[in-house]
Amino acid sequence: MKKILLMIVGLLGIIPLLYSQEISKITGNAKVQISTEESYTINFTAPLKETTKITVLASHGRINKKDNPNKFEIIAVTGSSNIHFSVFWDSIPTNAAFIIAYKTTESGKVSVLENINITREKPGSNAVSTSRSLLYSTLENSGTVSGDIITFSVEHYNPSRTVINKWIYDTKLFEEVERQPGYIKLRAKQIIGMKNVSVSVEIDYIILDLWIYTKRERSTHTWGFYLFGRPEIKSMNNVSCSGENITYNIENSPMIMDTSTEMTWEAVSNASLVFSGSGNSSGVFKSLGNGTVKVKAKVVIKGTGQNNKNFRREYVIENSDVWIGAPLKPLITPVFSKFFAGSSYDVMITNVSPGSKVTWDISGATITSQTENSVLIKVANFDLDGSVFIIATVENKCGTSRSSISIPVKGLGGGGGVYPEI
Repeated sequence: MKKILLMIVGLLGIIPLLYSQEISKITGNAKVQISTEESYTINFTAPLKETTKITVLASHGRINKKDNPNKFEIIAVTGSSNIHFSVFWDSIPTNAAFIIAYKTTESGKVSVLENINITREKPGSNAVSTSRSLLYSTLENSGTVSGDIITFSVEHYNPSRTVINKWIYDTKLFEEVERQPGYIKLRAKQIIGMKNVSVSVEIDYIILDLWIYTKRERSTHTWGFYLFGRPEIKSMNNVSCSGENITYNIENSPMIMDTSTEMTWEAVSNASLVFSGSGNSSGVFKSLGNGTVKVKAKVVIKGTGQNNKNFRREYVIENSDVWIGAPLKPLITPVFSKFFAGSSYDVMITNVSPGSKVTWDISGATITSQTENSVLIKVANFDLDGSVFIIATVENKCGTSRSSISIPVKGLGGGGGVYPEI
């Protein structure tokens, strides 16, 4: 290899009679992919004393632009400790490519970066090559799950030549965990179902034109992927009678490519497990008595493909939404213990069992509006003191419960006007 390089140097008319102390070495990636661009740096042992022309030659590539020749002249200004350039590598693989750099106007030290390996496959496998030699991180797989922390990075980020203007993401879906030059870490927020989402970075690449003035070339890179919600336990019916079987299903379980899912079920309170199997998204339980049933499931998602063999997520989820038996006796709770004739008041029930229907029967007042578990009533214009009588009935498929209450009312006092509302 050294003999070949010396022959090329001789053809170029470069005889290293005198070693300059101002040119040191070439640094950069020696493992590259065909038809891609890589960034390299010529380093000097000391800052240049004057503006200097540097000739660069790439044996299997083009300097700075795809249509440039493989031999190109770069100007380094006074005071420079290094200069940067890029090489567009050819489409033919080789393990013997090299780069030569030397001063154009004088004999001196020739710097060589040799044994550059140009391959068809992408080196490293965890990066995506793009323009201006910027390498962007790839995701672990095609999707991520709510709660995960994801790192997005520009792996060959050079602050002197590239400027990250902004990271672009939906704040309803992600929250920032950490930000440093060249990368950002985001935590995925909880969602229901699956969404096709993206995160982008906007970068300016600083182009030096003969080192006299600069201009910027703006580009945007976008990561597109699926965001999955965390799994949940759901039941088709939230009311069951004592002794009946209840079927639960695991919903919102991430369907990530090249993964397998294991699911196991467990009864926590007021139920016994009737049937389930490993990997079964459904569990059947038998209720044991009146009250709330609580069940639990463990969901384990493991990577099976070569690219995500280390992927693993484990979730322990619970459900206590199912009520067994007739509803509890409703507890009627008025906002005030005494009403005034002609005024309006809220009345509510604070212990309505899941899946129950509430009906109201009120005398001495009129219902003006109603929600699921409360009513707004307007008391009649009593002249004399009286009372409002309230009956609340709660019903489900297993039975009925009822409560009543009487609230005293201060009358108008024989035409003396309406007391102010409280």
